[in-house]
Amino acid sequence: MLFMKPSTNFFSFFISSNLYMGYCLLFLTIFLVFPPASSLSSLEYIYPNFTASEFQHIDSNGVFLSSRNGTFAAAFFSPGAQQTNFYLCIIHMASNAIIWSANRDAPISSSGIMNLTTKGITVSDQYGNLRWSTPPLQSSVYALLLTEVGNLVLLDHSNRSLWESFHYPTDTIVIGQHLPVGMYLSSAASDYDLSSSIYNFTISTSDALLQWHGQTYWKLSMDTKAFIISNYVVKYMAINKTGLFLLGRDASEVVIQVSLPPADFRIGKLGPLGRFTARSFSDGQWEQEFSGPDSSCRTPSICGQMGLCTDNSPSVTPICSCPSGFHAGSQNMSGCVPSDDSQSLPLACNSTNNGSQLNSSVVSFLGLGYGIDYFSNDLSQPLKYGVNLTVCQDLCSGDCSCLGIFYGNSSGSCYMLENELGSFTSSNSGGMNLLGYIKVSGSNTTTNDNGPPPNGSSNRRKRLHVVVLVLLPSTSILLLVALGFLIWMRWKLSKTKEIKLGGFNSQSSEDLDAFYIPGLPKRFDYEELEVATDKFSTQIGSGGFGSVYKGTLPDKSVVAIKKITNLGIQGRKEFCTEIALVKNTFLKTERTLSRKVVEMVLALALERIMSKRRILSCYMNKIYWGHGIYGIKSASIFYFGKHPSLLSLGESAMLAGIIPAPELRSPLRDPSRGKSFQARVLRRMVEVGFLDIETALLVVKQGLRLPVFVSGYADGLLHLSPLPKDGLGVSNKLKRGTDSAFKVVWDWEKASVTWEAWEDMERWSIKLQAIDHIKLQKNILVVVTKWIFSNK
Repeated sequence: MLFMKPSTNFFSFFISSNLYMGYCLLFLTIFLVFPPASSLSSLEYIYPNFTASEFQHIDSNGVFLSSRNGTFAAAFFSPGAQQTNFYLCIIHMASNAIIWSANRDAPISSSGIMNLTTKGITVSDQYGNLRWSTPPLQSSVYALLLTEVGNLVLLDHSNRSLWESFHYPTDTIVIGQHLPVGMYLSSAASDYDLSSSIYNFTISTSDALLQWHGQTYWKLSMDTKAFIISNYVVKYMAINKTGLFLLGRDASEVVIQVSLPPADFRIGKLGPLGRFTARSFSDGQWEQEFSGPDSSCRTPSICGQMGLCTDNSPSVTPICSCPSGFHAGSQNMSGCVPSDDSQSLPLACNSTNNGSQLNSSVVSFLGLGYGIDYFSNDLSQPLKYGVNLTVCQDLCSGDCSCLGIFYGNSSGSCYMLENELGSFTSSNSGGMNLLGYIKVSGSNTTTNDNGPPPNGSSNRRKRLHVVVLVLLPSTSILLLVALGFLIWMRWKLSKTKEIKLGGFNSQSSEDLDAFYIPGLPKRFDYEELEVATDKFSTQIGSGGFGSVYKGTLPDKSVVAIKKITNLGIQGRKEFCTEIALVKNTFLKTERTLSRKVVEMVLALALERIMSKRRILSCYMNKIYWGHGIYGIKSASIFYFGKHPSLLSLGESAMLAGIIPAPELRSPLRDPSRGKSFQARVLRRMVEVGFLDIETALLVVKQGLRLPVFVSGYADGLLHLSPLPKDGLGVSNKLKRGTDSAFKVVWDWEKASVTWEAWEDMERWSIKLQAIDHIKLQKNILVVVTKWIFSNK
């Protein structure tokens, strides 16, 4: 047998092979222990001396950190189609929605870098310039965590939070996040530009507000979906799976509530156009559940400066135009400018070159006409009451921050438009009593800001005097002719006898034949009207308590005849509301049958020119509320010490309950009776679908606080007791008070009325739930029956 000696090449090959295998094992170990950067996106923690950029994580779309279940991710993101501005963002992965951005006002390129060090987070551009960083921290950073609710948190070695993204919101709030008083959301410039814009959503101690340049243009309490539950001081706002809430008293009390359909993921966002929306995401789709303001025209700059916004229902996009005397500006600016090129809109005090502009121009005012309103008129108080238009304009002329006014003709109220001019709204009712005037400047004569009223005002007065001198003689002649005609008509009516249309006799008109009111329309029997309308065959309209029909009288004159058909409780209430409004507004206090007929005629005329909402508003401001109080504002201040807009649901229901008999039902005379009628109002709200039964029961069980100055109570408040289930007992403090004024108005012997009201609400609730259960059983039976027959 021959043996061959191994060659040197053989040993070299063997050694090289072992070395190669060793290197492979080494690289495999490194790969398993230290994964590549692209796989770090699956981690929920990262540690200091970590660096990331969009370019490094381009394979994972910029994602470098994820929450535990992958619901949220931290990434470098460029919204929209543009790829120039990148932001360090927190993204909801399922919807791809940005809920927070770090460097929203300082975007970077794809080469920008995020560094995590023991001092915090920094974002720098490609040249190393710092663009954003976390504030100074109390201790060194140990880790960066992204939670399952979307909160980016810096932790120390004890696992305590050093900094959280939830404490620095941008334009969005999510479930699990709180928005405390004083903190705000700031809108983005657009969907593709995340920089802070001009709209803010902020939380005050009593409400949630939308503001534009510091001016409030919407309140959450104004919305019909928002219910004021209590009057506690607001601590923060939160969103959860069932709605949106303002919470107070260490989050144990709801102050304002907006109930929404159940949803697992919901956000509240302030959009670029200034509207706050609540949206839920499920099954791959967004659903908008709430929006404020409800009209796009309520946002201050929807049509630019001086633009005129008109609602374009049912389209979401409004119609923008310019008021009379203005035209669209150049392509480089949005909004409208004066049609006269020699005039311009002055700048506010804090604007550049404002002083020189005012010193070289004549200030005058351009009228906007009727039917134009401004967002701030509803949410601000007039600067002055009971002044004439000239005084109001002079006040604005002497104030460089004033850019225009709205003047109330009937009240003499003077509203100022200050610092910024937004868009105006076309109004059919709200702005009919207000006239708008915009301050403009010319370029020929100088004026002194602190001097007398501008020359424009004196010129207007001179022109007004000329017009009065010309029109006064002709107007006097017309008035004399009209007066003579009225005297002649009255004399003719008093001399002529009433001519009947036919030989009809009607029981319904016997009472009316007993008297005659000069100046009112001719009376007709029902049978005569039935013939004139061809048995009420042609309906041309309808109102709150009847329909209007077309009729033809024997003299061929065409008339409109209203037939009162709604004789139910609601119809009588609406008719009586209009009668009460007419009585308190137009008529004297005499009590005669003829006066009642005049009330009915005026009520019919009132319904033709005013909406039900407007009639109710006027009615509430005229009626008697007990204790010598007239008008809802005075009543609200008297009973609760606050403006009507600040009343809670329970307080509003109590006031509504005392309207029919305010002296007898006043809670100051009998608190138990006040609670009883409050319960009736809440029950009716549930019956018509305006309130859910759970909220109604909650409000009935709550107490009311009335400002009554009584000895023995330092806070000067009359406390209406809530309704405990274990019965009503007498307070020890009340037992001690022998001759206290508090004891006079708080009659505990009548507390059984309150208890009965609560028990009645409970029984009614159980009955209502039983009815719903029976309906559900019937629906199930129908479905099962259909299924059985379909499968035979």
